[in-house]
Amino acid sequence: MLRGGCLCGGVRYEIDGPVGHALYCHCSMCRKAHGSAFRARLAVPKTSFRFTQGEDLLTRYISSGNTVRTFCRRCGSPMVNFWTVEPDNYGLAMGSLDDDPGVRPQWHLYAGSKAPWYEIADGLPQLQEDFEPMDAGSLAAIHNWRPVDESLATSGQPTMEQLGTIAGAGFTTVINLALHDDARYSLADEAGAVRELGMAYEHIPVQFAAPTEGDLLAFFAAMDAHRGEKVWVHCAANMRASVFLGLYRVLRQGWARDKAFDVMDSLWEPDEVWAGFIERILAKRPAA
Repeated sequence: MLRGGCLCGGVRYEIDGPVGHALYCHCSMCRKAHGSAFRARLAVPKTSFRFTQGEDLLTRYISSGNTVRTFCRRCGSPMVNFWTVEPDNYGLAMGSLDDDPGVRPQWHLYAGSKAPWYEIADGLPQLQEDFEPMDAGSLAAIHNWRPVDESLATSGQPTMEQLGTIAGAGFTTVINLALHDDARYSLADEAGAVRELGMAYEHIPVQFAAPTEGDLLAFFAAMDAHRGEKVWVHCAANMRASVFLGLYRVLRQGWARDKAFDVMDSLWEPDEVWAGFIERILAKRPAA
């Protein structure tokens, strides 16, 4: 259970359930609404959120055609945003939380609109270009979506409809690390659907209980082959994908280990199988 509220204490809320991704938003509207360099925002399903006190104190302001911002009319504290294009989620002002939500912001949104007096220096991905509201809401709805940078994103299994959203957002290649025959998540013909949408498709079926070095090298080859393109990597829940991405960063791109696995760290703590796999692969690195 997470709790939070406004500055004066008039508005209180509870979150009883899982929360989504977190980000820093640098758009001019968020900067002005918060009087700060950026807004720290947490995605919260409406089904998990409820006001316990002072909902009548909330005032609404429509800051754009799709965004409604709420704040306490007594003290001015920003509370939740909601969007007509993403009706199932709130965007919660993270500064209003009393408790640690267990997730950390994973990227900077609208970094191209950042305050000129503020420098971003934390190493997180920076999305420079504005998303159209529909694209942002739809991509965020994909299971465990993580935008890595402007040309790479990872996620769990998209639906057929969401594959269309991915193509519409400009991605040109899909790399699937999950299985094609698992009834829990597999699509009937993902390869055909992706190609019909005009995207390239690479399938590297990784057994979750037994990942291999060969699987990883095939992933490296696919990433190298599509370098310079806009690539979407997914598996069932972004567990395989986040580990393979971390290893690619270390072994192919020369990243420091403590930064390379930031996507993985935001999603899960590898079990014994995957933790051992990571250590075995990294142990084979040539000595510096």
